[in-house]
Amino acid sequence: MADFRKSALAVASIACFLGITGVASAQQNTLNGITCFANASTPQQDRAEGITELVGDTVLSCTGGTPTASGVPVPTVNITVALNTQVTSRLVGATTNITEAILMLNDPGPGAFLPTQQLCSANAANNYACPTAVLGTGGGGGKGITGTGNALQYAGANVYQGVLTATNQLTFFNIPVDPPGAPFLSNGQTISPTLTIRITNVRANASALGAPTGFSTSTISESISTSAGIPISNPLQTVGSVFQGLVLKAVTGVSQPTTTSFTTYGTSSGGVPTLTQCSSKSLSSTNASAALVEFINFSEGFATSTKLRYAASSSQESIPGNSQNVEGGLLLNGSSIASNGQFIGGADFATRVKLTFGSIPTGVTLYVPTTLPSNTIANSSPTEIMTLTQGESTPFNPTPAASVTNLPIATYGGFAAVPLTSGGGVAVYEVTSQQSISQNTIETFSVPVLVTYTASPATNSPGLGTSTVQIDYAPTSTVVTASAFPVPRFVQTSPLINGFSINQCATNLLFPFVTNQAGYDTGLAIASTSSDPFGTALQSGVCTLNFYGSGAPAAFVTPTVTAGTVWTGLTSNIAAGFQGYMIAQCKFQYGHGFAFIKDGYGGPGQGLSEGYLALIIPDTSVVTRAPNPNVTTSGAGEILSN
Repeated sequence: MADFRKSALAVASIACFLGITGVASAQQNTLNGITCFANASTPQQDRAEGITELVGDTVLSCTGGTPTASGVPVPTVNITVALNTQVTSRLVGATTNITEAILMLNDPGPGAFLPTQQLCSANAANNYACPTAVLGTGGGGGKGITGTGNALQYAGANVYQGVLTATNQLTFFNIPVDPPGAPFLSNGQTISPTLTIRITNVRANASALGAPTGFSTSTISESISTSAGIPISNPLQTVGSVFQGLVLKAVTGVSQPTTTSFTTYGTSSGGVPTLTQCSSKSLSSTNASAALVEFINFSEGFATSTKLRYAASSSQESIPGNSQNVEGGLLLNGSSIASNGQFIGGADFATRVKLTFGSIPTGVTLYVPTTLPSNTIANSSPTEIMTLTQGESTPFNPTPAASVTNLPIATYGGFAAVPLTSGGGVAVYEVTSQQSISQNTIETFSVPVLVTYTASPATNSPGLGTSTVQIDYAPTSTVVTASAFPVPRFVQTSPLINGFSINQCATNLLFPFVTNQAGYDTGLAIASTSSDPFGTALQSGVCTLNFYGSGAPAAFVTPTVTAGTVWTGLTSNIAAGFQGYMIAQCKFQYGHGFAFIKDGYGGPGQGLSEGYLALIIPDTSVVTRAPNPNVTTSGAGEILSN
């Protein structure tokens, strides 16, 4: 009996010991006493046109609590961040909703990243929990701990991917949080261990917030919370400030183009040009400026609104918190986390700017430069260079210059034709070079546009009309939520701006009195006088004769009157029996008319005759005669009394 009692007491003692041990273990596996302070890095300057704008990192500095005992599973928590706009970090997982946004423990350096493997095979069924728990070492998870208790030694990972749990929300599941413990003395120095939790590579749809106007501000905010209710000071942080990124200055003409160069990096003046259908424009290796019709001028909205794809040193982009003002985020050294070929933090290209041309008249060819330098600092090397690339969302592929490569415009390199379809086309430039000063300077750019066509008014070529242009970041997209689409991408917001116009060439001639009645006849002559000693472009075209008065016939169209020739005709042959006035509409400028009236049939005039010069009416295609008939305009040919 005594032996039984002794055995029972022993069992009870063991049970009590085990119970105490269990309680002790439970006490060691707790987040009680740990507190965190949230702090955002300097808010990013984000572009109001941007869909996938990087926001500043949010960092939790956690202190206190009791370190997890050695061999005991470290408690895990879910950490959630929510934005005031859509999260647009790239989706990179083998399954949906796994993003490039990452959470890091204690800022591991390049080469020390221990990432989760697709969030433990992307097993959402078990709340993305990994099969093997992270075990404590007794030393806590904070920096400054001597011995083995460092979060960098976690067997699982120190880098975790975010899961898109709502359009504006990311959750980082099952993050092992080992309380760093209380301050302690080491070699006479007080050590305050801190567990650092950094959230980075979060991208946001800034375009949904819009650019600030007047005294208003537009910011991207981020709130942070945990499933375990860990106290967080300052959980709401401003992580982005939104500004207009691209500013369209103007479309301007050129005042006095030269044959040797454009003025310093595209300085230009003059109004938007009006071209004429009857004057050809062509390119040659000795006179490029003959085809130069306009400059399209734009600038950055702020100094870092155009960026390279990656920094000059990729290792700098693998240091947590080391912002480089590039399109890419924090790189994990090409980690194979992503199964779809994209890697964490990567960008597909540098900043791209596209010129969208529209309403280009038929028969016209456009040329733009293959190299586009900034003109921020006059008479010095450009601080930034963009290069013409083929396609707005495909990998960078420089556009080769056209065959006319020896144009004397060294500043801009060669020129290439803009592919046009149904009167529209796109030219896309990508940032390929930046000086360090570029990130402190708002740069401007001027795109010279060359136009060529062969004049053929008789066939209505080139077509008539006014071209348009828009300037936007590229690629543009309507996908404003997280996706696997290219990064960066933007919305198209710019207005249509009018560019060059092609007007019908015209000289309108008024013949006040024309007759073929009562024995009289009127001889008519129209001269095309663009062939002259002044270097005027040669113009040719037909004239439409419109008759008004007694016996007015249908309009008569002359054969083409070539430059330097005169068309003649008799009223009796083209308007027999007519008497009144006639207006000739000629499809060329610098036309002049003469009429000769003669009684050639023994009528009452008894052989009398009279001649007069036709009056030149202002070109009604560019100026209306009423209410002010005296209005004149340049580009309408000669406007004379006769």
